Amino acid sequence: MTKATISDTIKALDQKKLIKKVAEEHDTRSYVIHLTKKGIDIDGRNWGGSIYRTYQDNRPSDINNYIGQGTPVDVTFADLRISYMLKHNFFIDGRLLMRNQTSPFESQNLKTT
Repeated sequence: MTKATISDTIKALDQKKLIKKVAEEHDTRSYVIHLTKKGIDIDGRNWGGSIYRTYQDNRPSDINNYIGQGTPVDVTFADLRISYMLKHNFFIDGRLLMRNQTSPFESQNLKTT
């Protein structure tokens, strides 16, 4: 995949409002791309943010529900993998996972690496 192909794909997804592209504060050459919007449960009510809660557990209503309702949260997930063959069939592998969750409620902000 070429740089132009990646740039064109990101531009098309941004125009269709399928991603959110945010410029970095300290480096104007790079952007953060938010791929997922998620609704989280708040105030003890079941808005569908946890797959482990039952549907009958403090659900607000049976009709007029939609995906992503509740408190809006932006989720960014990145996965970097590196592999180096030291000698024949002997590899050294490294992996870095990053997940960032940003919400209007400070208590719901998460950053894991």
